[in-house]
Amino acid sequence: MQFPESWLREFCNPPLTTQQLADTLTMAGLEVEELEPVAPPFIKVVVGEIKEAVQHPNADRLRVCQVDVGQGALLNIVCGAPNARVGIRAPAPWWGPSCRRVKTANRLSSRSANCAAWKARACCALPRN
Repeated sequence: MQFPESWLREFCNPPLTTQQLADTLTMAGLEVEELEPVAPPFIKVVVGEIKEAVQHPNADRLRVCQVDVGQGALLNIVCGAPNARVGIRAPAPWWGPSCRRVKTANRLSSRSANCAAWKARACCALPRN
């Protein structure tokens, strides 16, 4: 049987880590075969706020957004989300000093920063409001 740890912790929430809880259940006769995360951890993705969003000059369904990720300079991100607008906060790729895949791409003649999070479209996954 598979069930989320959060479901189990609704009934009892001992001060144990996930691994300790699994070991305790196994020792009690309820074998835990494996622990599997629901989703991979987010890395190099931060919350960014769109400060400016203008229509892409060469594409009807894209916007060129100036995004503040709290590092001073605004990032220039091309986004395909139809609800991209000033003031909205959304996941944005992080180009910190540890990101080795940083490069500048020329997509449809609009310069945009690019890294692994961009390729995963993390910066375009704007929440619906």
